[in-house]
Amino acid sequence: MTWSSWHTKVTAVLGAGWALDAYEIGIVDAVLNLLKEQFNITSQQATYIKVVWLLGALIGAIGFGYVSDRYGRKKAFLLTILMYSFFTIVTAFSVNYPMFLVFRGLTAIGVGAEYTAVNATIAEFIPAKYRGGVNTLVMSTWAVGALLANAIQIPLIKYLNPDLCWRIGMGSGAVAALCVFWFRRALPESPRWYLSQGRFEEASAVVSQIESLAGQPLKDPDSVEKMVYDVPKHTNFLGHISTLFLKYPGRTVYAMILNGSQAFGDYGVAGFMSLAILPLAKIPNENMPTILPAG
Repeated sequence: MTWSSWHTKVTAVLGAGWALDAYEIGIVDAVLNLLKEQFNITSQQATYIKVVWLLGALIGAIGFGYVSDRYGRKKAFLLTILMYSFFTIVTAFSVNYPMFLVFRGLTAIGVGAEYTAVNATIAEFIPAKYRGGVNTLVMSTWAVGALLANAIQIPLIKYLNPDLCWRIGMGSGAVAALCVFWFRRALPESPRWYLSQGRFEEASAVVSQIESLAGQPLKDPDSVEKMVYDVPKHTNFLGHISTLFLKYPGRTVYAMILNGSQAFGDYGVAGFMSLAILPLAKIPNENMPTILPAG
Protein backbone atom coordinates (compact mmCIF):
# COMPACT_ATOMS: atom_id res chain seq x y z
CA MET A 1 0.00 0.00 0.00
CA THR A 2 1.26 3.48 -0.85
CA TRP A 3 1.00 6.46 1.49
CA SER A 4 -2.48 7.90 2.04
CA SER A 5 -4.22 10.56 4.11
CA TRP A 6 -5.20 7.79 6.55
CA HIS A 7 -1.54 7.06 7.26
CA THR A 8 -1.00 10.79 7.83
CA LYS A 9 -3.76 10.77 10.46
CA VAL A 10 -2.28 7.70 12.15
CA THR A 11 1.13 9.38 12.25
CA ALA A 12 -0.38 12.55 13.72
CA VAL A 13 -2.18 10.60 16.45
CA LEU A 14 1.01 8.71 17.32
CA GLY A 15 3.07 11.91 17.34
CA ALA A 16 0.57 13.65 19.62
CA GLY A 17 0.78 10.79 22.11
CA TRP A 18 4.57 10.78 22.03
CA ALA A 19 4.68 14.56 22.52
CA LEU A 20 2.41 14.16 25.55
CA ASP A 21 4.90 11.76 27.12
CA ALA A 22 7.62 14.39 26.80
CA TYR A 23 5.20 17.05 28.02
CA GLU A 24 4.55 15.11 31.21
CA ILE A 25 8.26 14.73 31.93
CA GLY A 26 9.01 18.35 31.03
CA ILE A 27 6.27 19.70 33.31
CA VAL A 28 7.87 18.08 36.36
CA ASP A 29 11.49 18.74 35.36
CA ALA A 30 10.68 22.45 35.11
CA VAL A 31 9.29 22.56 38.66
CA LEU A 32 11.37 19.90 40.39
CA ASN A 33 13.14 22.42 42.62
CA LEU A 34 9.83 24.14 43.29
CA LEU A 35 8.30 20.80 44.33
CA LYS A 36 11.23 20.29 46.65
CA GLU A 37 10.35 23.55 48.39
CA GLN A 38 6.60 22.91 48.33
CA PHE A 39 6.86 19.49 49.96
CA ASN A 40 9.75 20.54 52.20
CA ILE A 41 11.93 17.61 51.15
CA THR A 42 15.66 17.15 50.61
CA SER A 43 17.38 17.03 47.22
CA GLN A 44 17.84 13.27 47.66
CA GLN A 45 14.12 12.82 48.27
CA ALA A 46 13.39 14.92 45.19
CA THR A 47 15.50 12.57 43.07
CA TYR A 48 13.17 9.74 44.09
CA ILE A 49 10.54 11.44 41.94
CA LYS A 50 12.73 10.60 38.95
CA VAL A 51 13.49 7.10 40.27
CA VAL A 52 9.84 6.07 40.69
CA TRP A 53 9.14 7.46 37.23
CA LEU A 54 11.79 5.26 35.66
CA LEU A 55 10.63 2.20 37.59
CA GLY A 56 7.03 2.84 36.59
CA ALA A 57 7.97 3.34 32.93
CA LEU A 58 9.92 0.07 32.97
CA ILE A 59 6.99 -1.81 34.49
CA GLY A 60 4.61 -0.25 31.98
CA ALA A 61 6.78 -1.04 28.97
CA ILE A 62 7.25 -4.68 29.94
CA GLY A 63 3.79 -5.27 31.38
CA PHE A 64 1.84 -3.69 28.57
CA GLY A 65 4.00 -5.41 26.01
CA TYR A 66 2.44 -8.60 27.34
CA VAL A 67 -1.03 -7.03 27.52
CA SER A 68 -0.90 -5.89 23.89
CA ASP A 69 0.24 -9.36 22.78
CA ARG A 70 -2.45 -11.06 24.84
CA TYR A 71 -5.46 -8.78 24.48
CA GLY A 72 -4.76 -6.70 21.39
CA ARG A 73 -2.98 -3.54 20.35
CA LYS A 74 -6.04 -1.31 20.41
CA LYS A 75 -7.09 -2.19 23.96
CA ALA A 76 -3.56 -1.53 25.21
CA PHE A 77 -3.30 1.62 23.10
CA LEU A 78 -6.45 3.10 24.65
CA LEU A 79 -5.78 1.90 28.19
CA THR A 80 -2.32 3.49 28.27
CA ILE A 81 -3.62 6.97 27.49
CA LEU A 82 -6.49 6.61 29.98
CA MET A 83 -4.05 5.54 32.70
CA TYR A 84 -1.83 8.49 31.93
CA SER A 85 -4.72 10.95 32.02
CA PHE A 86 -6.36 9.58 35.19
CA PHE A 87 -3.24 9.29 37.31
CA THR A 88 -1.91 12.65 36.12
CA ILE A 89 -5.07 14.31 37.41
CA VAL A 90 -4.83 12.44 40.70
CA THR A 91 -1.16 13.42 41.02
CA ALA A 92 -2.10 17.07 40.47
CA PHE A 93 -4.26 16.88 43.61
CA SER A 94 -1.49 15.41 45.77
CA VAL A 95 -1.43 16.90 49.26
CA ASN A 96 1.96 15.57 50.34
CA TYR A 97 5.18 14.04 49.07
CA PRO A 98 4.31 10.32 49.58
CA MET A 99 1.01 10.73 47.72
CA PHE A 100 2.76 12.54 44.87
CA LEU A 101 5.42 9.83 44.70
CA VAL A 102 2.91 6.95 44.51
CA PHE A 103 0.71 8.47 41.84
CA ARG A 104 3.68 9.74 39.88
CA GLY A 105 4.86 6.15 39.64
CA LEU A 106 1.42 4.98 38.49
CA THR A 107 1.38 7.72 35.84
CA ALA A 108 4.75 6.45 34.64
CA ILE A 109 3.32 2.97 34.09
CA GLY A 110 0.89 4.44 31.58
CA VAL A 111 3.64 6.40 29.84
CA GLY A 112 5.98 3.39 29.74
CA ALA A 113 3.18 1.38 28.18
CA GLU A 114 2.89 4.08 25.55
CA TYR A 115 6.41 3.32 24.34
CA THR A 116 5.50 -0.21 23.33
CA ALA A 117 2.08 0.75 21.95
CA VAL A 118 3.39 3.50 19.66
CA ASN A 119 6.22 1.43 18.22
CA ALA A 120 3.97 -1.59 17.66
CA THR A 121 1.48 0.60 15.80
CA ILE A 122 4.18 2.03 13.55
CA ALA A 123 5.45 -1.46 12.74
CA GLU A 124 2.00 -2.88 11.99
CA PHE A 125 0.15 -0.01 10.29
CA ILE A 126 2.75 2.02 8.39
CA PRO A 127 3.94 0.71 4.97
CA ALA A 128 7.49 -0.69 5.16
CA LYS A 129 8.76 1.87 2.66
CA TYR A 130 7.87 4.75 4.98
CA ARG A 131 8.31 3.08 8.36
CA GLY A 132 11.76 4.46 9.15
CA GLY A 133 10.78 8.01 8.27
CA VAL A 134 7.57 7.83 10.28
CA ASN A 135 9.41 6.43 13.27
CA THR A 136 11.90 9.32 13.08
CA LEU A 137 9.10 11.87 12.72
CA VAL A 138 7.10 10.50 15.64
CA MET A 139 10.15 10.31 17.89
CA SER A 140 10.98 13.92 16.96
CA THR A 141 7.72 15.11 18.48
CA TRP A 142 9.34 14.46 21.85
CA ALA A 143 11.14 17.79 21.49
CA VAL A 144 7.83 19.50 20.69
CA GLY A 145 6.25 18.17 23.87
CA ALA A 146 9.23 19.21 26.00
CA LEU A 147 9.23 22.72 24.55
CA LEU A 148 5.48 23.09 25.11
CA ALA A 149 5.81 21.96 28.72
CA ASN A 150 8.45 24.55 29.49
CA ALA A 151 6.64 27.28 27.52
CA ILE A 152 3.46 26.70 29.54
CA GLN A 153 5.28 26.61 32.85
CA ILE A 154 6.93 30.01 32.28
CA PRO A 155 3.75 32.10 32.81
CA LEU A 156 2.33 29.64 35.34
CA ILE A 157 5.35 29.91 37.63
CA LYS A 158 5.62 33.66 37.12
CA TYR A 159 2.02 34.66 37.78
CA LEU A 160 0.46 31.93 39.90
CA ASN A 161 0.91 30.69 43.43
CA PRO A 162 3.75 28.09 43.56
CA ASP A 163 1.35 25.49 44.95
CA LEU A 164 -0.99 26.01 42.00
CA CYS A 165 1.27 26.36 38.96
CA TRP A 166 2.53 22.78 38.76
CA ARG A 167 -0.95 21.39 39.41
CA ILE A 168 -2.42 23.33 36.48
CA GLY A 169 0.49 22.26 34.29
CA MET A 170 -0.21 18.61 35.03
CA GLY A 171 -3.93 19.07 34.56
CA SER A 172 -3.41 20.56 31.10
CA GLY A 173 -1.52 17.44 30.06
CA ALA A 174 -4.35 15.21 31.28
CA VAL A 175 -6.94 17.17 29.27
CA ALA A 176 -4.78 16.94 26.14
CA ALA A 177 -4.45 13.18 26.71
CA LEU A 178 -8.23 12.79 26.68
CA CYS A 179 -8.32 14.54 23.30
CA VAL A 180 -5.73 12.09 21.98
CA PHE A 181 -7.81 9.22 23.39
CA TRP A 182 -10.83 10.43 21.40
CA PHE A 183 -8.92 10.29 18.12
CA ARG A 184 -7.32 6.95 18.96
CA ARG A 185 -10.73 5.34 19.29
CA ALA A 186 -11.02 5.45 15.50
CA LEU A 187 -7.92 3.33 14.94
CA PRO A 188 -8.73 -0.32 14.13
CA GLU A 189 -7.18 -3.35 15.77
CA SER A 190 -3.96 -4.53 14.14
CA PRO A 191 -4.63 -7.19 11.47
CA ARG A 192 -1.24 -8.69 12.28
CA TRP A 193 -2.37 -9.22 15.87
CA TYR A 194 -5.53 -10.93 14.65
CA LEU A 195 -3.39 -13.17 12.44
CA SER A 196 -1.12 -14.04 15.36
CA GLN A 197 -4.25 -15.24 17.16
CA GLY A 198 -5.48 -17.24 14.16
CA ARG A 199 -8.49 -14.92 13.70
CA PHE A 200 -8.36 -14.67 9.90
CA GLU A 201 -11.87 -13.36 9.26
CA GLU A 202 -11.39 -10.44 11.64
CA ALA A 203 -8.00 -9.70 10.08
CA SER A 204 -9.63 -9.62 6.63
CA ALA A 205 -12.33 -7.27 7.93
CA VAL A 206 -9.72 -4.86 9.32
CA VAL A 207 -7.77 -4.95 6.05
CA SER A 208 -10.97 -4.06 4.19
CA GLN A 209 -11.61 -1.25 6.67
CA ILE A 210 -8.10 0.14 6.17
CA GLU A 211 -8.52 -0.06 2.40
CA SER A 212 -11.74 1.92 2.68
CA LEU A 213 -10.19 4.56 4.93
CA ALA A 214 -7.06 4.84 2.79
CA GLY A 215 -9.04 4.85 -0.44
CA GLN A 216 -6.85 2.22 -2.09
CA PRO A 217 -6.53 -1.59 -2.10
CA LEU A 218 -3.68 -3.65 -0.73
CA LYS A 219 -1.45 -5.36 -3.28
CA ASP A 220 -3.29 -8.64 -2.72
CA PRO A 221 -6.40 -7.95 -0.62
CA ASP A 222 -7.83 -11.46 -1.00
CA SER A 223 -4.87 -13.30 0.47
CA VAL A 224 -4.68 -12.26 4.11
CA GLU A 225 -3.91 -15.85 5.06
CA LYS A 226 -0.72 -15.61 3.03
CA MET A 227 0.55 -13.01 5.50
CA VAL A 228 0.58 -15.56 8.32
CA TYR A 229 4.11 -16.69 7.56
CA ASP A 230 5.31 -13.17 8.35
CA VAL A 231 3.61 -13.05 11.74
CA PRO A 232 5.73 -14.40 14.62
CA LYS A 233 4.14 -17.14 16.65
CA HIS A 234 3.05 -16.24 20.15
CA THR A 235 5.82 -16.80 22.67
CA ASN A 236 6.66 -15.68 26.17
CA PHE A 237 8.59 -12.60 27.23
CA LEU A 238 11.92 -14.40 27.59
CA GLY A 239 11.40 -15.90 24.16
CA HIS A 240 11.11 -12.44 22.64
CA ILE A 241 14.23 -11.25 24.49
CA SER A 242 16.28 -14.24 23.38
CA THR A 243 15.19 -13.68 19.78
CA LEU A 244 16.46 -10.11 19.90
CA PHE A 245 19.90 -11.05 21.21
CA LEU A 246 20.34 -14.28 19.25
CA LYS A 247 18.94 -13.21 15.90
CA TYR A 248 19.71 -9.48 15.91
CA PRO A 249 22.55 -8.95 18.42
CA GLY A 250 24.16 -6.00 16.63
CA ARG A 251 20.95 -4.07 16.10
CA THR A 252 19.77 -4.77 19.64
CA VAL A 253 22.95 -3.53 21.30
CA TYR A 254 23.09 -0.51 18.99
CA ALA A 255 19.48 0.41 19.82
CA MET A 256 20.14 -0.03 23.54
CA ILE A 257 23.12 2.33 23.37
CA LEU A 258 21.13 4.98 21.49
CA ASN A 259 18.14 4.73 23.82
CA GLY A 260 20.35 4.70 26.90
CA SER A 261 22.15 7.83 25.76
CA GLN A 262 18.88 9.60 25.07
CA ALA A 263 17.41 8.54 28.41
CA PHE A 264 20.52 9.72 30.24
CA GLY A 265 19.94 13.23 28.92
CA ASP A 266 16.16 13.33 29.26
CA TYR A 267 15.81 11.65 32.63
CA GLY A 268 19.20 12.28 34.21
CA VAL A 269 20.73 15.56 33.12
CA ALA A 270 17.49 17.57 32.95
CA GLY A 271 16.44 16.57 36.47
CA PHE A 272 19.94 17.10 37.84
CA MET A 273 20.05 20.58 36.31
CA SER A 274 16.81 21.72 37.94
CA LEU A 275 17.73 20.22 41.31
CA ALA A 276 21.42 21.05 41.63
CA ILE A 277 23.11 22.97 38.83
CA LEU A 278 20.60 25.79 38.27
CA PRO A 279 19.91 26.41 41.99
CA LEU A 280 23.67 26.47 42.56
CA ALA A 281 23.92 29.14 39.87
CA LYS A 282 21.24 31.12 41.75
CA ILE A 283 18.73 30.72 38.91
CA PRO A 284 15.22 31.45 40.26
CA ASN A 285 12.46 28.90 39.77
CA GLU A 286 10.56 31.08 37.29
CA ASN A 287 13.57 31.13 34.94
CA MET A 288 14.20 27.38 34.90
CA PRO A 289 11.64 26.57 32.16
CA THR A 290 13.46 29.06 29.92
CA ILE A 291 16.89 27.52 30.48
CA LEU A 292 16.09 23.79 30.58
CA PRO A 293 15.17 23.42 26.86
CA ALA A 294 18.56 24.86 25.90
CA GLY A 295 20.23 22.06 27.86
